[in-house]
Amino acid sequence: MKFQLLIGLLLLLGSANAQKVINVRYPVPSNEVELIPGISVPAIEPGYTLWLPNGKETKGMIIIPFQRRDSLYQDNLIKYALRSKLALMYTTTDNPLEFLFSDHKSKALADDILKVCDNFKIPKNNLFFYGIALSGTRALKLTIFIMQNKAYEDLKPRAIAISDSPLDMNRFYKLLDKPIEIPLDQLTIKEQHVTKKYLVQELDGSPTTSKARYNSYSPYTKTVRNGGNAAYFTRLPLRAYVRSNVNWASDHAGGFDYDLSEFVHQLELLGSTKATIVEVEPGKNSLTAQSGIDERELVRWFSDQCQF
Repeated sequence: MKFQLLIGLLLLLGSANAQKVINVRYPVPSNEVELIPGISVPAIEPGYTLWLPNGKETKGMIIIPFQRRDSLYQDNLIKYALRSKLALMYTTTDNPLEFLFSDHKSKALADDILKVCDNFKIPKNNLFFYGIALSGTRALKLTIFIMQNKAYEDLKPRAIAISDSPLDMNRFYKLLDKPIEIPLDQLTIKEQHVTKKYLVQELDGSPTTSKARYNSYSPYTKTVRNGGNAAYFTRLPLRAYVRSNVNWASDHAGGFDYDLSEFVHQLELLGSTKATIVEVEPGKNSLTAQSGIDERELVRWFSDQCQF
């Protein structure tokens, strides 16, 4: 089936070597994505938005599995990346609540990354995955897919940074029984019951009735020997951002920081010397670690990992 690509190319003028912003949009098969029977969410345009630095040299690329279509406004992360000669790629499927349950969704993202690297001469050995909340989960799932498939092995990330992300789906399922302080991307706290039913549908039941599916999907599982899929990350520099003021005495109040801290601890037990917990002070009136991340320092950390 032949698809037409809707490609928007915007040149931001202001210098002889202007920064390029490239928007690639693929047609959506439907205006809605059905999560469970009777419950749908508006579909988003799959594809990617790519920011390229000035000049001919691009040291590497930060990849965020999340939709950001704005091709005019440069937030701080974009500014810091471009100044460091790093491209920045936002890549997404059509589902705003994308967990990457199916490999064909991961393949679509990996194919786009491969095309971008080839078309714009971006070094494949200097790719950095970054994700907040569910985009962090996607970053880890995409890493696992890449490492499991030889055709994409050149896309293995040089380093990864995540925060506020659910990793152990057994624990996440239980958390959904109570109000979660940190909402997931497009869904509000009131819609947690939909997310829970979505897990049941895609993972063939609850953790009690479908334990193997939950364990095999989860990027990390506390109750499985060696953390389940954690072994895929033992050789990668990885940062997990957590709140400095988290209430570790309460599993529920700990939110996803529990997953992240236990994940890093498991990697250390497996021999990793490259996984780090970074405690940050949440911003005012914020309950997320994301609000306290020093993005300038994060981009510097990514840049320092580049190999030539």
